[in-house]
Amino acid sequence: MKGSVNSAMPSETIAGARVHYIAIPPPEADGAAGKHVALFIHGAGGDHTVWGNQLAALRGRFRAVAVDLPGHGRSERRFDMSVAANAGVIAALIKRLAIERPVLIGHSMGGAVALQCALDYPAVAVALVVISSGAKLGVAPRVLDLIENDPAAALGEIAAASYAQGAPFALVEEGRAALARCPHEVLLSDFRACNEFDIRGRVPQIRLPLLAICGTEDRLTFPKYSEWLVSSVPRARLVLVSGAGHLVMIEKPTEVSRSLSEFLEDLPEARGSPERAE
Repeated sequence: MKGSVNSAMPSETIAGARVHYIAIPPPEADGAAGKHVALFIHGAGGDHTVWGNQLAALRGRFRAVAVDLPGHGRSERRFDMSVAANAGVIAALIKRLAIERPVLIGHSMGGAVALQCALDYPAVAVALVVISSGAKLGVAPRVLDLIENDPAAALGEIAAASYAQGAPFALVEEGRAALARCPHEVLLSDFRACNEFDIRGRVPQIRLPLLAICGTEDRLTFPKYSEWLVSSVPRARLVLVSGAGHLVMIEKPTEVSRSLSEFLEDLPEARGSPERAE
């Protein structure tokens, strides 16, 4: 299951740009108000719809927000779309929505944004979930050149590499079509931002609980990226999902949603609940 971009999505103006998001309202169950908000951050070329399976799995048990980063989905583009700039957008959105220390959940570039946010704004989050990501996200020069000069070929190659080998053609084609909806300049900016991202020297400063999830067949951010991250963060643990590629939350939604739910359930209760993520 994947969601759709809703024309009625709420938004906030952050640094002059409208940033859109969707939100799952707070659960009705007793004690639910003490649970932390899950804030989802998509990866390069994506938008909030990549989290459709996870949002459905959390509905009724947790409150969740999924953002369209600037230039993606319905959100307006900004001049600076670096990982650090996007981390600032997330921190500002959390403050604007009065969310008390959410769990940041990021995929690929979104994982980089979550890590950067935890370092640059250490009081913002209570925990991190980093999916198919790492402390350094290098991109091969050939791929950057292909995105810049032959975007149609780049979309096909990136989509094929985003799933485990042997993935159904329909799934790969869905991924290619999703990438094609991202403006070319934004996709190129995303991959350049990934290529420039390297926080390896700062990773030991991260003291938050951290869950890393990676597919064993990830060909874009190899499992060794997650393994290194977990070995370098004091309160981190790793879940390897067998037979999944880079888009592990789409290929293996049940396994990823289960790991997320268990991680969220294990966190100490929040002191309060958010006021404006309706």
